[in-house]
Amino acid sequence: MKLLEDKDVEAVSICTPVHLHKEHVIMACKYGKHVLVEKPMARDIDECREMITAAEKNNVILMDGFMKRFNPGFRFIKSMLDSGEIGSPHYIDVHWSLFDIQGSEEFRYKSYTGGGVFQDHGSHYIDLSRWWFNDEVKEVVAEFNIMVDGREVEDHGVVLLRFKRRGIATIETSRIGLAHPNYGLYERGQIYTTKGGLIFNVPDWTSYELLRISVFNGNDWRTIKLWKNGRSPVWNTICLKEK
Repeated sequence: MKLLEDKDVEAVSICTPVHLHKEHVIMACKYGKHVLVEKPMARDIDECREMITAAEKNNVILMDGFMKRFNPGFRFIKSMLDSGEIGSPHYIDVHWSLFDIQGSEEFRYKSYTGGGVFQDHGSHYIDLSRWWFNDEVKEVVAEFNIMVDGREVEDHGVVLLRFKRRGIATIETSRIGLAHPNYGLYERGQIYTTKGGLIFNVPDWTSYELLRISVFNGNDWRTIKLWKNGRSPVWNTICLKEK
């Protein structure tokens, strides 16, 4: 509360568990603070609408933390699709899997969170698919499983999205994916376009995740490598190189 009462604080970042987002966002808005809230924005659309209403009523900016839109690799994919060089996208297929069969006590495994691994990870690719297609979802088909005893929400899910203009996206997320001795992560995808397509591989989920991207123009493949010099965000130089 002291933070929100501080007149020098102009904006806050809400990084609490999902079930607390609505309460904390509305409180920050009432104090006139701009808000960046972690994804997923809330547990359901009604909570989202209440948060949006609070921001509008108090004339503050409310932004969801979909940081992948700012990643150089995902932005490069967006620029390729928008350029028309490889045609227009019509199919997106994404797999983001962990191997984590230990534990069921964390908030992410509880029903009060509002959802499991798809809510947590799949929300990123719902956002990216809308961005890449430049379109909105018309229909949704989903299949979820709970594979580890004690978990109250899905630890594996497959969702198919049909967009208003012929585009289709399939998104698979899992906490019981490819086996690893302790904890593994695998994030990759492919996009079909009318003149070719591209595939991408994301090495990890840190702020330094820089994709390996291969682009097919209908005749030839080229690989886009992204890397940074050093580790300090201040001095990092983002480079593009074709091989």
